[in-house]
Amino acid sequence: MTAENAYPLSPDHYAENSRLASGKWAKIEVKQTGVQLITNSTLRNLGFANPEKVNVYGYGGRMLPEYLDEDMIDDLPPVPAIRTAQGILFFGHSTVTWNYTPGNSTKYTHTLNPYSDRAFYFISDSDNETFAPGEMPAVEATADVEPYFTERLVHERDILAPYNSGRLMLGEDFKSQRNQNFQFSLPGISGEAMMTVRFGAKVTNGSSSLIFSANGNTLPSTTADKISGVNSSGTFLALGNSTKRIEDCGEKLNLQIKYSNTGALFTAALDYIRITYQRELKLHENELYFYLAPDNNAVVNVDGCDSNTVIWNVTDPANPLKIAYTLNGSKATFAIPAGYGEYVAFNPTKVTRQATAAGKVNNQNLHALPAPGLLIITPSEYRAAADKIAAIHEKSDGLTSLVVTPETIYNEFSSGTPDVTAFRKLLKMWFDRAAVSGEKATRYCLIMSRPTYDNKMNSPAVKNAGYPRVPIWQSPTGETESSSYSTDDYVGMMEDYYPGLSMINAKIDVAVGRMPVKSATEALSAANKLERYVLQPTLGAWRNNVMVIADDQDKGVHLDQAEMVCDAMQSNGNGKDYLYERLYLDAYKLSYSATGPVYPEAKQRMFDKLAEGVMLWNYIGHANPKSWGHENLLTWSDITGLNHTKLPFLYAATCEFMRWDADETSGGEMMWLNPDSGVIGMICPSRTVLISRNGPLDIATSEFVFQRDADGMPLRIGDMMIKGKNAIQNEDNKLKYGLMGDPAMRLPSPSYRVVVDRINDNDLSDSDNLPTIAARSSVSLAGRITDFEGNTIEDFNGQVQFMVYDAEKAITTNGNGKDGKPITYNDRKTRLITSKAKATGGVWETVINMPAEIENNYSPALLSLYAHDAAGREANGSTDRFFIYGMDPNAPEDNDGPLITSLFLNSESFSDGMTTGPSPIVRAFVSDPSGINVSDAGIGHKITIDIDKKTYLNDVSLYFSPDESDPTAGEISYPLNALDPGEHTLTLTVWDNANNSSSASISFKVAAAWLPSITALYTDANPASTNVNFFVKTDAADGITECRVEVFNLAGKLIWSGKAGSMSASQSIIGWNLCDSNGVRVERGIYPYRAIITTNNGAEISKSGKLAVTAK
Repeated sequence: MTAENAYPLSPDHYAENSRLASGKWAKIEVKQTGVQLITNSTLRNLGFANPEKVNVYGYGGRMLPEYLDEDMIDDLPPVPAIRTAQGILFFGHSTVTWNYTPGNSTKYTHTLNPYSDRAFYFISDSDNETFAPGEMPAVEATADVEPYFTERLVHERDILAPYNSGRLMLGEDFKSQRNQNFQFSLPGISGEAMMTVRFGAKVTNGSSSLIFSANGNTLPSTTADKISGVNSSGTFLALGNSTKRIEDCGEKLNLQIKYSNTGALFTAALDYIRITYQRELKLHENELYFYLAPDNNAVVNVDGCDSNTVIWNVTDPANPLKIAYTLNGSKATFAIPAGYGEYVAFNPTKVTRQATAAGKVNNQNLHALPAPGLLIITPSEYRAAADKIAAIHEKSDGLTSLVVTPETIYNEFSSGTPDVTAFRKLLKMWFDRAAVSGEKATRYCLIMSRPTYDNKMNSPAVKNAGYPRVPIWQSPTGETESSSYSTDDYVGMMEDYYPGLSMINAKIDVAVGRMPVKSATEALSAANKLERYVLQPTLGAWRNNVMVIADDQDKGVHLDQAEMVCDAMQSNGNGKDYLYERLYLDAYKLSYSATGPVYPEAKQRMFDKLAEGVMLWNYIGHANPKSWGHENLLTWSDITGLNHTKLPFLYAATCEFMRWDADETSGGEMMWLNPDSGVIGMICPSRTVLISRNGPLDIATSEFVFQRDADGMPLRIGDMMIKGKNAIQNEDNKLKYGLMGDPAMRLPSPSYRVVVDRINDNDLSDSDNLPTIAARSSVSLAGRITDFEGNTIEDFNGQVQFMVYDAEKAITTNGNGKDGKPITYNDRKTRLITSKAKATGGVWETVINMPAEIENNYSPALLSLYAHDAAGREANGSTDRFFIYGMDPNAPEDNDGPLITSLFLNSESFSDGMTTGPSPIVRAFVSDPSGINVSDAGIGHKITIDIDKKTYLNDVSLYFSPDESDPTAGEISYPLNALDPGEHTLTLTVWDNANNSSSASISFKVAAAWLPSITALYTDANPASTNVNFFVKTDAADGITECRVEVFNLAGKLIWSGKAGSMSASQSIIGWNLCDSNGVRVERGIYPYRAIITTNNGAEISKSGKLAVTAK
């Protein structure tokens, strides 16, 4: 097959409307391949008063082909059937697929559907006609085939996952029960039977052996009966294939398998028993399903027939053809064409194999729907959360969404049987139609369900978990670490050019993400978290921060890759205007603790940056499902205790941290599931991946992080991922990476620029006259807010935040650990100034005061800028077109320390000696004409906090926020953590840029049991006309797990409630659009409201108020 006729499929391939769109429908289940009877009683119980008008539709439970070509079945084709006094007869398929290989000694192989043990068809009386089998064209033949055919039987149960990965599932467990018996019926056997047994075992320092007996007779052993031990950590299982010839076994076979081993035993289980034998062409119990493959047209004689016998050619089960025959005594004689074919002979009045009712089916019509921008597949239990996510996209960027259950998709695209390919078929229908019509195809798919290695949900752990699952594609093999994995990328591969197209080179057209939720509560929490991130963002310069972490050891490969990741981000879009925190472990001091080597300073720096806020968090290094690195950079305790409120998106080029289809919840999931902290999403592997391949994928993806789409908007997360993956070919490492979260979400990326026009009297557009700034000098800055074309945004009125960094310097790492290697790289580690200013009419200007201590390195310095306005518009920018060097000889003399105007804990109502909780926030307002020193350049001149002269905290500068109207002043808001109960004295020391200091002290008492209070509750509009913000202030930020506002009507009925994403500086702001919980705008009137804060020990504290709402 060529590319031209395989892609895309013609729109005519797809029905305009599904058959399920109208009429009365029901679903039936078949358990064994063969002629099925739907009794009249079953039909009437399902609501069909006239069975004569009922038709059968569908194609049963065999696994769908993964290559989607013009032979792909669409919708629910009718199944020709016949009607008898008992009911409807049709040929139905179970979940077993048999494959015929001519010339192969095995001849037949089989595949179980990896997604379901149940096979379904549909019935309806909606058609005006009934469908009966056609006639097979007459065949001319003279030679008879032998009166036998090769019968095939299989025993296989998928109940045990040897490594919880891949499609390989095993059956009966032989660890405790070493001898087991299996019964087979071999009707019509002529001569010997051939048996193939596949068995899986994991034994270390030894091996496994099998002994087979048939009807009490031990079968000769061969070397194939011995299964080698497993001595490689990357191999989970050894598979043995034993083939036996069983002579004179008769029509009843009792097969016994005995297992033994030497060494340490971990796994021993049967995979399958497959039996073939020569069976006579004779009806058994009024039916014979047989398979022949003559080289030429041939005459067939089937014994055991009479005038009531019906014979069908069922090679194409959707189109059985009735075969005309002549009856000679009890033998039906007919001719068949050359080549492989399947046939069934039966007596219609004596069919006993009954299809069972599986319930009524509601009308649906996915075929008629236009392609949505985002397809959300969710169990019905999570429908409310899925609808909320759809509404978020509709409100934020107009992206259309369609929410459907997996069962709805199965009904139209896999005959009602669960199969991941059904999702792909739906998406391909829209994709193929769009390829011809020019309309937009679906680009994003969100699956709301935690996946599992056991898609059938047969294994005890999965079955007992008790929550719905939407299946995930698992690799066909599961014996080795390198070959076994799961991926959702398969669902998004639309372009099937030729049979056998390898997934490692297949283009991904639809970005698929997954929210691994396990309950309706988790699903709604995830939707609420996304809503706050998208519609109620916490604006600030933290959204301009990127943190890239590189592990140590391995000859510095992680650091090398991290440097290329930073380069890739900086070279695309507005990536150069972001601030990059290069946190490379090998650049920090390695210490040793009771648990082994640690990097305490690097770990603290990581958590400090998370508290400050980073928009994108990239980690390259070692991990497992519970932690990062050999030095405990991120532990399970760290993960479960995360409390930062500014949410990053995480890209983790590491192993297994997002193993979301295991029985235990992974660390990655815990971070994402955190309702108020953790991450908003992540791209991360769910399996072991290769260091050498992680870097290229991370780099390829990073090139798209700050790129924009055709409409000038930031790329969505899903686009970034698939563009990165599509750039990598000939490897499956990329398929092990999944997207946790919403694939249609965008990362914050400003749509405007902050431009610096002037530093002092220097025009920065003059490339020949770059300014030099001296220590202790006063510097004037001026610039604009522009679009990407340089046009000033004249209605931009907001805040501009600045950070000044000294020149880059060379840093050489330590070469710690095994295979450590010192590497030199350049980085800006010295922040000198942080300040704010107002932008009015798109123009801003300010004055900053330089500190006394600088690097004195005559290389370009950096000014990083971020701005936002009340409408939520953002801008960023940077310039390195200046130098910081020398000392200003005319700097004014300053011998006075900063003014500490107030120092308190939590809220301004605090007074010296008061009681607080164990984790208060230290707050202070400070100012100095020379500016507050927040520089990282000097030694001993940082803002510090001293508690009881025992604990010294020197990272307080990170928590200084300058005043936008006065660059010489600002506020300190520093969180303390887990103070001991009792009395304490705290001293704050602040330095100015002339290296003068001032100190202030307060005393306080920490109570073992303490409850916060709401110190203030008010709104920004009363009466409110369009929307209102509720401001809730407390005397503590730590220990509060939730802050919500409830609004009531005068009858006392709750009409709306909203929750804050976080408490910031003891204050929370909750917005309301004046619509009730159903989305309807409330009427004019008075509405009582109350704010409620909940503590980590479950206590609730509330305060009430009243709000007037104007008419619409």
